[in-house]
Amino acid sequence: MKLEPCPYCGSEHAALKHRGPWYYVGCKDTQCQAEGPVDLGESGAIEAWNIRHMPPEVAALVEACRVFVTSYEQHYRKEYSKPWEVDCLNCMIAALAPFQEANDGIATE
Repeated sequence: MKLEPCPYCGSEHAALKHRGPWYYVGCKDTQCQAEGPVDLGESGAIEAWNIRHMPPEVAALVEACRVFVTSYEQHYRKEYSKPWEVDCLNCMIAALAPFQEANDGIATE
């Protein structure tokens, strides 16, 4: 079973790990080191890592940010932006990218 990229940093370097009887998938990126849910079996841990559960309120926030970024890009960025505003917008775009790319794989609880 293939491991999906890390839902937090986007790294392709995730690995199946175990602690006692428990299995989980963890990101091997040294600055991230995210860990997925634990399971008694390897396949359960991998499945839990690959299924991205997002609470409805988080999904709504991500969508609101996406709408803001799109609107700002279309209407204001070129004419009115100061350099620090562009930096903030670029940061927001980078933070939203994993959510937008993985949108089809995200389930809400």
